[in-house]
Amino acid sequence: MKSFRLVQFAVLFAALVLTACGGGGGGGSSSSTVTPVQVSGDWSKLVAPVWEGFVVAGDPSVVRDASAYRLYYTAFIPSNGVSQERASIAVAVSGDGVTWNFAPSTPVAVDNPETIALDGDPNGWDSALETADVIKVGNEYLMYYSGYVPGNNTVHEGTVISHAEIGLARSTDGLTFTRQRTTPVLTRNPNGDDATAMFSPTVILSGGVYYMIYTGWCVESTCGSRTGFRLLGATSSDGVNWTKRSAPVLDGADLGLSFAAGVSESALVEGPDGLFYLFFSTTGANPGDPNRIGVARSSAPFGPWEVKPVPIIAPSAPFEGQETIAPTVLIEGNKVRMWYMGVVGDFVDFSIGLAEADWPLNW
Repeated sequence: MKSFRLVQFAVLFAALVLTACGGGGGGGSSSSTVTPVQVSGDWSKLVAPVWEGFVVAGDPSVVRDASAYRLYYTAFIPSNGVSQERASIAVAVSGDGVTWNFAPSTPVAVDNPETIALDGDPNGWDSALETADVIKVGNEYLMYYSGYVPGNNTVHEGTVISHAEIGLARSTDGLTFTRQRTTPVLTRNPNGDDATAMFSPTVILSGGVYYMIYTGWCVESTCGSRTGFRLLGATSSDGVNWTKRSAPVLDGADLGLSFAAGVSESALVEGPDGLFYLFFSTTGANPGDPNRIGVARSSAPFGPWEVKPVPIIAPSAPFEGQETIAPTVLIEGNKVRMWYMGVVGDFVDFSIGLAEADWPLNW
């Protein structure tokens, strides 16, 4: 997501909590295992979301760990009843990637069954958290996340863009994470394409090098012709200290594709064929165009990319509204599995769906 719209959510929160507590807000087992699928090109997707969280669930990151799956997602959760709210990173678990449950937690929260993997620091630079990506390296889980202070933002054409930067937290059990340090591991460049914000990191470790792709926003008065958002990159030898790539990894303005005039929120995957696959959210060139998901491939983690000229996922189910965005992808045997975010209204409600395609992908 671009950023959480906490002012709007504060108004809607009480109604959403009542819905969730009454059984309509998700949680527990999903009924999507018995619903039919809808076909979108080479992809099949479930009609219903596979996870809705306690109130809402977005920005998925899925990790396969032995026979279990872990889903890390942005949760909008209550604090002190419904008088306060905060954006945090929660975790759910599954045996098949379809039916999810709240991860076990100790102690169990009295106002929310969600397990919070990482909560915001009320006194830090990251009091609100979202768009996390988790990878497992050896016996440790690394969480890269966007953090910011609500209210510290820029308003561009009616959109609130929080001044997010990227942090790192670690875990040995995949349930409870501890911050690497009290400052971000990657910060905004006031003269760069991420002058306004840094969201939605995706990280892989390949050949001993960590590669990160993230969404950079530049909408300040100094951005000029670079005003907008695009996918940017950085590399690291240890996953902690990063060097930014000078040129964008992918810029919708360079693609010449009407469905992908803007690109954001990506998932970078190294395929069993030795190629790198980049799945990403798209913004259309025309007002009212739905947000869809595209894919590109390359022999190198940062491209150059061969972009598929048509979207692979588009909104069609009720829970998707006008937006299918923020993919996370695993390639498992002869299947490519994508969990993604469907958004209803102006982020009035959002949840996580599942789509699949045969491997290798049909180009």
